[in-house]
Amino acid sequence: MVLTAIHYYVVSYSITIKFKTMGFSNEQRGGGGKFINFRKGKLVNGGNEFLHFTGTLVDIGVDEGEYEGETYKRITLYMVDQDAKTQPLYHVQAAMNSGYMVAFMSMLPNIDHTKPFEISPGMRKSEDKKKEFATLFINQGGNHIKWYFKSSNEDKKKKFPEPKIVPVGNLKVKDYTDRENYFEKMIVDFLNKKLRKLFPDGHKSFKAAAGTAETTGTTSGKGNESAPPEMDDDLPF
Repeated sequence: MVLTAIHYYVVSYSITIKFKTMGFSNEQRGGGGKFINFRKGKLVNGGNEFLHFTGTLVDIGVDEGEYEGETYKRITLYMVDQDAKTQPLYHVQAAMNSGYMVAFMSMLPNIDHTKPFEISPGMRKSEDKKKEFATLFINQGGNHIKWYFKSSNEDKKKKFPEPKIVPVGNLKVKDYTDRENYFEKMIVDFLNKKLRKLFPDGHKSFKAAAGTAETTGTTSGKGNESAPPEMDDDLPF
């Protein structure tokens, strides 16, 4: 692979050197199977951590994951490493309400679906420095993709539905059902209007990446649940 550019980002107060190549960071190829998960601001494939992954988005899926007996909605980004000889397909998975996927959905309208892009997870601190929140950065063609949806936008069409506060026993919790439904509609529209025109059969046209971790996951076979989904009940955006 050819090193084409170097970019520097400040993520969790550390300098990260990022290489614009397809596949995993530092010109590595993973080798840990098809699942790519997120853990504390890093990508994880077969137990190995990576700073970023670059690929072409060919499909998006929504299903349910399970962790420690609790179910949650999950988004899977099906991305192909087109630089590799076999063009392996990877399943980039995270909880729908995690900071990673909320950030992805916030940028989705600004992503060019016809070109590869780089995903780089990170952690950022709250204003009082007491909490950390998961987030995601996307670079495409040497440009940082900006958020289309923000809670600070005056235009309601550029804001996600606000969570409802509902009583559960003696507690009051945030209900993100409206936002989840909004995300699912966004994904269906994105698939029908854009991705399906390029990849009519979606991820089924590609062979999943192989590796020693291929068989790991839940008994339902829906994904690799070796790490908690990193839900964020309060996102600073």
